[in-house]
Amino acid sequence: MKQNTQSGQTLILLLFFVMVGIMITSTFVSIISNNSSAASDLQQGEIARQMAEGGAENALLQILKNNYTPGGVTTENITFTDGTVSVTITSSGSN
Repeated sequence: MKQNTQSGQTLILLLFFVMVGIMITSTFVSIISNNSSAASDLQQGEIARQMAEGGAENALLQILKNNYTPGGVTTENITFTDGTVSVTITSSGSN
């Protein structure tokens, strides 16, 4: 009878260690997934910032060259590799 009790305790102990191992593995997978998602978001944010800067530089260049409609709205779409930026220059009055 003592042998059956000891093998039951061993089984319970084995199940406990398997559960702990699964919990640790799940935690690591979750952390890796979150870090990967954060890195992707950071990269997309950097691309968006660079595109916005490109659009703003284009708008300033158009203003410096007087290449806009005085007293009106000038809109231009600029296509980059990663997307499109819409640049709108709204002016009031004349040059």
